[in-house]
Amino acid sequence: IQDKVDSLTQQWKNLSDQSEERERWLTKLLALADRFWQDLADLSATLYDTQQIVMEGEPPAADTDSIRQTLSTMQNLREEIDSLQCDLDTLGILGMELMSACGDTDKPDVTKSMDELYCTWNNISKVWTERCTKLEETLESVQEHHTVYLRMLGWLDSAETRISDEFLVGVDLETVKQQLSDLKDFKRELYQQKVEVESLNHRTLSSLHKLCGETQREEIQGPLATFRERWDRLEGEIVNRQHQLESALLGLGQFQHTLDELFSWLAHTAKVLEAQRPISIDLQTCEIELAKHKVLQNDVTSHVRTVESVTQAGQDLLESSPGDNAESLESKLAELSERWEVVRSETMRRQLELENNLSQVQDVTMEMQDLLQWLEHVDLRLSSSKPVWGLPETAKEKLSIHLELCKEMDSKLYAYNDVRDTMHRLLANKDVPRGSNTEHSLNILEQKWECVHGKVQDRKAKLSEGVTIGTEFQSCAQELLRWMTQTEENLSALPPPSLLLDTASEQIQRHRLWLAEVNSYSEKLSAMEAMAIRLKDFSRKQDCTVIQNLLLTVRDRWATVSQHITERGRALEEAKKRAKQTNSKNEAKMKEEIPLTPRRCHYNPHRKSFKEFQKMVRSKRPMYEATLKSGRSLREKAQLPEDHQPLEDQLGELRDKWDTVCAKAMESIRQHKLEEALLFSGKFTDTLQALMDWLYRAEPQLSEEMPVGGDRDLVTNLIEKHKVFQKELGKRTGCIKTLKRSARDLARGTSADSQWLQEQMEELEARWETVCRLSVSKQARLEAALRQAEEFHSLVQSFLERLSESERTLKFGVVPEEEEALGEFQKLHQEFMKILDCQQMELECITSLGEEILSSCHPDSVIAIKSWVSITKTRFQEVMTWAGQQDERVQSALHMLAAEREDVDRLMDWMAAAEESLTLRDQEPLPDDMISTEELITQHMIFMEELTQKQPEVEKVTRSCKRKTTRENQATPTRRTSSKRRSVVKSQPAQQVPLTHLEAECPRLNQLLNRWQQLWFLALDRQCRLQGQLQGLRELEEFASFDFGVWRKRYMQWISHMKSRMLDVFRNIDRDQDGRISQQEFVENVLASKFPTNSLEMTAVANIFDINGDGFIDYYEFVSTLHPSRDPFKRSADADTIQDEVNRQVAQCNCPKQFQVEQVSSNRYRVS
Repeated sequence: IQDKVDSLTQQWKNLSDQSEERERWLTKLLALADRFWQDLADLSATLYDTQQIVMEGEPPAADTDSIRQTLSTMQNLREEIDSLQCDLDTLGILGMELMSACGDTDKPDVTKSMDELYCTWNNISKVWTERCTKLEETLESVQEHHTVYLRMLGWLDSAETRISDEFLVGVDLETVKQQLSDLKDFKRELYQQKVEVESLNHRTLSSLHKLCGETQREEIQGPLATFRERWDRLEGEIVNRQHQLESALLGLGQFQHTLDELFSWLAHTAKVLEAQRPISIDLQTCEIELAKHKVLQNDVTSHVRTVESVTQAGQDLLESSPGDNAESLESKLAELSERWEVVRSETMRRQLELENNLSQVQDVTMEMQDLLQWLEHVDLRLSSSKPVWGLPETAKEKLSIHLELCKEMDSKLYAYNDVRDTMHRLLANKDVPRGSNTEHSLNILEQKWECVHGKVQDRKAKLSEGVTIGTEFQSCAQELLRWMTQTEENLSALPPPSLLLDTASEQIQRHRLWLAEVNSYSEKLSAMEAMAIRLKDFSRKQDCTVIQNLLLTVRDRWATVSQHITERGRALEEAKKRAKQTNSKNEAKMKEEIPLTPRRCHYNPHRKSFKEFQKMVRSKRPMYEATLKSGRSLREKAQLPEDHQPLEDQLGELRDKWDTVCAKAMESIRQHKLEEALLFSGKFTDTLQALMDWLYRAEPQLSEEMPVGGDRDLVTNLIEKHKVFQKELGKRTGCIKTLKRSARDLARGTSADSQWLQEQMEELEARWETVCRLSVSKQARLEAALRQAEEFHSLVQSFLERLSESERTLKFGVVPEEEEALGEFQKLHQEFMKILDCQQMELECITSLGEEILSSCHPDSVIAIKSWVSITKTRFQEVMTWAGQQDERVQSALHMLAAEREDVDRLMDWMAAAEESLTLRDQEPLPDDMISTEELITQHMIFMEELTQKQPEVEKVTRSCKRKTTRENQATPTRRTSSKRRSVVKSQPAQQVPLTHLEAECPRLNQLLNRWQQLWFLALDRQCRLQGQLQGLRELEEFASFDFGVWRKRYMQWISHMKSRMLDVFRNIDRDQDGRISQQEFVENVLASKFPTNSLEMTAVANIFDINGDGFIDYYEFVSTLHPSRDPFKRSADADTIQDEVNRQVAQCNCPKQFQVEQVSSNRYRVS
């Protein structure tokens, strides 16, 4: 024993050491996990903030200092990004340590989180690189622009000084000629500078258009507009000075010289026009060619007065000196007029051709740039986000968002095809040079379109797969849960295992069919687990948690169902086994036969063998009693009513067979026959000795000191044994009488042994009377013990049944949260405690009765009685412990209810004061200045923050309220701030009144909810009115400095950005297509669009558009107001009339792809 104790102590010490070591390891692992996930959350937040800073940066500025400062800021941001990479690497090391310590099921979560962080960091680096590249390009463009601008500004200053000082009209012929020659050289230099300016200006402005914002472009275009005005004035001054010098030259009589100079200029200009380059599709080349042609056109325009002066001088000469020279002069004048018309018409044709080509290339280039910007935005959006799966609702939401992007891409497909077809049609022209920037941009556009389109389709397929897998996962989970619920109901409704062999076999057969169904559903569970693994790889963390919880719920339910089914199978097998054992024992006992020897000779040897046979019968009795006891136990435990009668029949048959065997082999019968045989054969002494031996053996079993108390089964067995003994005792009465007669006969016949025989008979009679008396006494004691055992058994069983009911009441009774229900529950609990007090008295009765039984208990029943007493005490202590815990929960709930009542009263007082304060503030008039209004808004926002801080307290006291139906939840009112001005005042997001989905059964809580919702309505209403007042004041302040020219410019830019024509805009407003719109229609349509304006501006704008004041705006008023240079009432030239008619006819086309009209020459058009 000491060795075992030492071994047990050593094992306990080892187990304690291992437990402490594992506890230390788990503590370190917990600290590591806390550190990893905390660092992960902090780093994720930092990466998100950094990504927002990088992506939401302002457009580059227009000055180099601001751009350099922005670049410096970006470099600092780069250092922060690099430091985040170090933090990311450190976190990766922690993640590897955590994955090496955690299980395989948790490793995918850590890996997925780290992959998401690395992907976010890579996206930040990519966006940072793109933004820095854009800033560097902007800086280079701005520097180049400033350099060219300063150089040209200096040249312009010197040119203005030179034109004002050097080219004054001289008084002699040579001076005028020299001035004309110098002026031509100056014009040539001016035109060369103009071409250079237009070329660099195009590159700078196109780069700024791509890289800078609207404000920065306006800052740059302001000085450029002033520069252009000065340049135009310089050109006009040069033209005027040229006309003055030519007029002076004519005045000095140099007509022929002027005419020759004019003819040489016309010849040179015609040669230049004939040598024009072919039409290009490069935007920069088109603008340079147009700028060169404008230089030529300005030169032609500057010679208009020269031609008119020379022609007028020639006409004067013809009139003053007719003759032979007159005919030659007239022919020269006619030739001059003809060549002038040719040059002017060719110049106009070339200009119109270049302008049409530039307009077409500009449209195509702008559309290409817009498409490229949109594709880059979509590409960045797709690269910065991953396909998200999850639950069907989340996956469908992501898929619907992506489908909107697909629809947007489909809507862009028409513009893309139109641009591509237009470019291919332009490239199909043999005269168009190849390798231009526009062609390169087209190739980039095609490649970008194919790349983005492929990504969009791949994302669509991935999200569709996610929706499919999520739907299948949810449906599979629901199907498994429904099946398991139904299986649990069926298991609970199944009959208990039968103790009959045939019935148990049938139940086992049905259970095997059930096991086959369970195996088929286990395959679905495996498929569900595989889908869950795939879903968690692409799902968000919260969806992964939901999926994991759902999977764990299914697994737990499956384990419970499998356990119940397994227990059911074991119970059926055990029942079948016990039924087989009982049947085999009964059959063995019934088939057993004990041979009897009916011979009446050789009595003494047979008597010895019979005694041996009696020992064998006594040895079989424990088996019989065990079989009988197990049969009674089966009968008591049988839960099927139809099993009771067959078991009772089998037990009765077993008892009958045993009684028959015992009756045939009873010692009294056989020994009585032997004793009679002995008596008949003269063996009187042997017979007397046999009777004396039997009485000596029976007397100790009948002693008063022999205990007969115990449990019911033992007392019943003792009574049955005593009945058998009484039968045997009654049967030996005849043997005693015969023996007495034989003794009297022997005493009369022989006098020698009469004394001894008399003593033996007296002893026999005394023993016989003692045994009979003890038998009667034992019968009475057994009956008293049986009554006591039955009373003890009934008390224990009824006590345990009531304890079971009390246990179920305590275990499954839930403490309610409502006040009334809690009061009722407290009353029931008090009554239950009284019942437990009564049961405690019953326990005392059981204990005292058990002790009384133990005082005279049979040794075989001591353990059973003590066990029942201990079980009753233990069960009662358990129930009392649970009752005490239930009482503590009730008291805790009462204390919480009282505290909740105090919180409700305090919140009601606060809400009453807040509501009164809001009512008083609403009664005060709103101020008319912005400062006071903003102060009121600030005060109200403080009140809203305080109201929001009270929200958790209200939710805490209303946590017991029920939720309303879905339809009521959908009808929850929300408050939105009014937004008459679009995109100017940032509209506040729609705020939802909280706790509208709750419905309280308690009147006090219902009053609290109504008061809370009313307070929110008042607060939101005041917030809406204050914001509306502030918005109105801002609109009035902005309207005070309203400039229609600025509004018109913004509106035209908005129309251009929407890729619409003015005719399309007018048609969209003109619903009835009557050619005119009312002022109200115009105002409502513009306010309903996304154009940033307000009602005050639109009222003034509508009055300006209505030129004739009839309350309506027709198309001509609409166009003339937006384009003041186009006067619809001005008498137009034939070419303008034709152009307008062509535009009107083309506008009547309602086809998705309208006519393509191209002007090929003066009053000549080509229609596709």
